[in-house]
Amino acid sequence: MTDPQMFLHLTVEIKKADGTALDRSNLVSFANNLLMSLFRTVEVVIGSTALPCSQNANPYVQYLYSLLSYGKMAQETLLQTSMWWKDDASAFDVKSTTSISESTGLTKRNTWAHSGAMDLYGPLQIDLCKMSRLLLNRLSLTLKLYRASNQFVLLTFAEDTVQYKVSIDRAELMVRRVRPRAQDLKWLEVELAKRAARYPLVMNCMVTYSMPKGMTNVGKYHCCPKCFHIYV
Repeated sequence: MTDPQMFLHLTVEIKKADGTALDRSNLVSFANNLLMSLFRTVEVVIGSTALPCSQNANPYVQYLYSLLSYGKMAQETLLQTSMWWKDDASAFDVKSTTSISESTGLTKRNTWAHSGAMDLYGPLQIDLCKMSRLLLNRLSLTLKLYRASNQFVLLTFAEDTVQYKVSIDRAELMVRRVRPRAQDLKWLEVELAKRAARYPLVMNCMVTYSMPKGMTNVGKYHCCPKCFHIYV
């Protein structure tokens, strides 16, 4: 796993649909990994080239990456700044407040739902951030993060019929920056005069399909990373 190259910082708050603050009578919580569950799609454009992305799959990609790429120690410390707590396999479909205690992850996330403004911070796990090659200075880079619906992000319970929303009060993107040596800059100028810059990316795409209940073998279905080159 490569070191994170971009970090996202958000200040968010769960409110009633009319914008008023919550009180203790409101029964609401939020989905796991709230920082990235808030965005259904992340589009990346380098120069004039738009990178392929899995439409509406970003929350699932981020969830699986956190689940499979980090060890227990990181999941219990580092990832909690993005409101990640591992869910119990037998307690994903909690619909009543009386069942909250059945899910360790939901119990811990639920304690933050009424805390007012929350600061979320974590790595932006997109394919571009996993590339070992650095981007050139003055290269245009555009990120578009499309919000997921409040119904997807928030968890409401049968005992409460109030409508809620997640308000983003502040957003920051922190990007790793490297200052090259003078001789490296000179070498880059010479090379760029000969040819365009080339960025090799390994793109990972998420594919969804229906599977009958009780089936445990995915058979021939699989997803292979694809190499994608950008020339600027």
